Amino acid sequence: MVRGKKKRISEETFLVESAMGEIYAANAGFGSIEVAESNLLEVLALAPNIKERVEALNLLAQIYAQTARHEEALERFATALAAAPDMTVQLTEGLAEMLENQREWELAIKIYTQGLASGEHAGLHNGLGYCLAKAGRFKDAEYHTRRATELTPENAAYINDLGFVLMEQGRHGEARALFERALHQDPSFKLAQNNLRMCSEEASQSK
Repeated sequence: MVRGKKKRISEETFLVESAMGEIYAANAGFGSIEVAESNLLEVLALAPNIKERVEALNLLAQIYAQTARHEEALERFATALAAAPDMTVQLTEGLAEMLENQREWELAIKIYTQGLASGEHAGLHNGLGYCLAKAGRFKDAEYHTRRATELTPENAAYINDLGFVLMEQGRHGEARALFERALHQDPSFKLAQNNLRMCSEEASQSK
């Protein structure tokens, strides 16, 4: 019986996979972000294919964001977007969500804005709206969360988020209607249930 040959991976793929392993290990308390960064920079110095190049740029952007080198993160992100516009949503959400976890709202806003420059997407509009609301920019947040609901009108999470933005502006009647609409789409949606209750309480107190 002839055994199948084991597929040989490229040096670039090996370095990317090694870097990913180091990042996961570092997040668990062992492993080295510095080693991961070095591996990824080596990938870019070689002749990677598009997939390997974009993955290296994406991981470097996340490393730089994680280590507060934000300008470098933005530069790597922009380069990755230019190389793979078809991956805009995946690249944007990955980096923006990391910045959200760090409460770096203005930087996450920049990332979402760059992503949306490549084309409209409901998830990116909603993510941008969420960060704008966290930054206290409710009028801008309203525009983007409303646009998300226009692009995907059946999405209960987007409807709820628009309701929250309106509630924060004291527009309780409009907000209540949106929370009820979200619950019509998903009756078990706990966040919308809580927001509806909060909205009703705030409305009664403001009378």
